Amino acid sequence: MKIRNYLVMSMCLIGLSACASKESPSSIPYDAPDGTVVNTFVLPPIPDEDEVDATLLGVDVNDNGIRDEIERKIIIDLADDKNAHALTAVTLQDAKSFQSVMIDSGRNFEPLQSVECKYYWIEQRQNMTKDIMTAYHEYKSVDNLQLKDLSLNTQERMRKWFEWWKNMDGTQNSSSDDPISPDVCTYDVKSFIEKDYNKQKTVNN
Repeated sequence: MKIRNYLVMSMCLIGLSACASKESPSSIPYDAPDGTVVNTFVLPPIPDEDEVDATLLGVDVNDNGIRDEIERKIIIDLADDKNAHALTAVTLQDAKSFQSVMIDSGRNFEPLQSVECKYYWIEQRQNMTKDIMTAYHEYKSVDNLQLKDLSLNTQERMRKWFEWWKNMDGTQNSSSDDPISPDVCTYDVKSFIEKDYNKQKTVNN
């Protein structure tokens, strides 16, 4: 079953849904100190609550193109997921794509590339599990992050997003049935998939 034929723009608008929580859903507490390494990812400092929404771009102390409070939530919330390495990488890229629109709401293709990376992961998991529905079900753990709501949580940020949407004018990703290249991912998701898979085999043995 091929999964390349899709309307990316509709996914970008729909975003992710779920409930937010004050308590960490993983073994890593939300107040874990900066510099804590979780599945090879390093937590940035906890940003000042008065600063996170004070400007369009928010707080990004480590200057990696992701708002620090969102980066921390992604890394912590997915810490114990069986696909933690790969899903964290895929979701961080997604968060970065939202932030990129705050900087460039013109013909910016980063959000479309981010969706390609999501589908690369799903395609690889489908190949491993031999079941597309299993792959989609495993990706559902990302829904709990409420990423779109977190990223577009002010009127100014939402305005930028719709400005980008208008400027893209319905642009879609490729409809090719060829396998998706791992190069669409900004992180080494291919290696992370293998790392997660090997960890699952160890647990199951």
